Amino acid sequence: MATLPGSTVRLDDCFFYHPKVRRAGLEARIVFIAAICYCHREGTAGAVPQSALDILATETGFHEEAVWDAIERLVREDLFDPTVDGWIVHDYCQWQDTSGGEDSELERQRALNRERQARWRERRKAERAANVSPGNVMGNHLRKGGVSPTQVGPEDLTQVEQEDPTQVELMNSLQGESVRGGDSAPQRKSQIRDDFTPSPASISWAETRCPGVDIARETERFIHYHQSKGTTFLNHQRAWQTWMNNARDFAKKNRGESTTGPIYHTQANGKKIILAMPR
Repeated sequence: MATLPGSTVRLDDCFFYHPKVRRAGLEARIVFIAAICYCHREGTAGAVPQSALDILATETGFHEEAVWDAIERLVREDLFDPTVDGWIVHDYCQWQDTSGGEDSELERQRALNRERQARWRERRKAERAANVSPGNVMGNHLRKGGVSPTQVGPEDLTQVEQEDPTQVELMNSLQGESVRGGDSAPQRKSQIRDDFTPSPASISWAETRCPGVDIARETERFIHYHQSKGTTFLNHQRAWQTWMNNARDFAKKNRGESTTGPIYHTQANGKKIILAMPR
């Protein structure tokens, strides 16, 4: 089977320095190279039939008698081995690709293309991973403090975690996703499930921001209420925090406290006295 146009043969870069090649002479060297090209092109696995003498003569520019003489010198130097109907290039299959002509060349090209595509995917994966930064997740929060979201360091994350641990949890939940700066797939809203539980960071936040609120009881009420309403949320942890804030405010109102003004205590006679001023 013939090979694809433009395919190549292998030739040792020290070919012209080999003693056998030098002894064979200049014309024999040219015929040898022409024979290799012929075998590769025609897919003969190194066989050079006598009927190919005119082809070699045309390609080398020699007369057929000169080609014959050159082949005889190649035989004497063991560069060609005689066969019944011609010759065979010595050790041809050791140096040249004889795995299938056009099909093997096409497969080689496909393999190279697969390698290029794999390298391209790895580069794209690395680029996307580089865009998944804490600044992309907490950009608005950090901009309020004058911090560039694209240059977030460990000290910035520590500060944010102290102020609001749920921000760090949200960032961690997004780590590992393929986020491209601004063209990431939008999140979908979903309902609260029976097995919903506030995260450790959210519980820590509630204990700090909502003292006196029964977290377990309010969590149960949060689940039952929104399941009965069929409410959907983008961020369940954020929705739970909003519920806890409201529970804190409702508790203050039930105690006669203001959520924005001074904290009062109502005496038995109905008179209110100020216990504390808001910070």
